[in-house]
Amino acid sequence: MKYVFAAAGLLFLFTGCASAPQGKPTHYWESSTASGNKYRVDEQSCQQRAGGAGQHFPQFDPSSESYEAYRSCMIEQGYVLRQY
Repeated sequence: MKYVFAAAGLLFLFTGCASAPQGKPTHYWESSTASGNKYRVDEQSCQQRAGGAGQHFPQFDPSSESYEAYRSCMIEQGYVLRQY
């Protein structure tokens, strides 16, 4: 019986250490001056400048040059990248 409790305890411990689900955003762009419409225009513009026209932010690998170009563009537009 104590093996059942030990196994349940280990399972509970490992469940708490599981990583966050894939595909859900962990960051967002914040601006004290930009409305929702301005954000969409700015983001699309930065994606195009970074070489990602017509696609969304998750396409960029954070270690890639295209992501760095996108990130720099958004910062130039006055946005700050925040973590949830």
